[in-house]
Amino acid sequence: MVALFCEDRSMTRPLGTAPNDGKFRLAFFKPVLLLAVLLIAVCIFTAVYLFSQQSKIADVLRENVASRSAATDLRVTLNSLIELERKQIESVSELHDRAARQIPVFGSYADQSHEKELSRRIADGFAEYLQQW
Repeated sequence: MVALFCEDRSMTRPLGTAPNDGKFRLAFFKPVLLLAVLLIAVCIFTAVYLFSQQSKIADVLRENVASRSAATDLRVTLNSLIELERKQIESVSELHDRAARQIPVFGSYADQSHEKELSRRIADGFAEYLQQW
């Protein structure tokens, strides 16, 4: 019936179809595709950023654990040395050697100014102790 009123038969379309059907679909497909690509790009950027942050945090944590381990080892050695000194036991040369090895390791983890100062004071105090021994 629509075809009766149109002079150009190429303008007729079957009943139930929208005009410019192909262009209509492309009009919705382009923004959806663009949005999908943008979301994928944001996801990739976020994943890379989080991976780099995780790597940095793991490095800091690893350094903190190693630093605490070195501090604990030195503390145990120095406490043992102090206890043996109080009991006036003179066979402490092994502990002297161990402390002499642990102090530079402890100092190597000092990365802040107050930590460097404390490390220097410990090394100086131990050197003075060894001179008096």
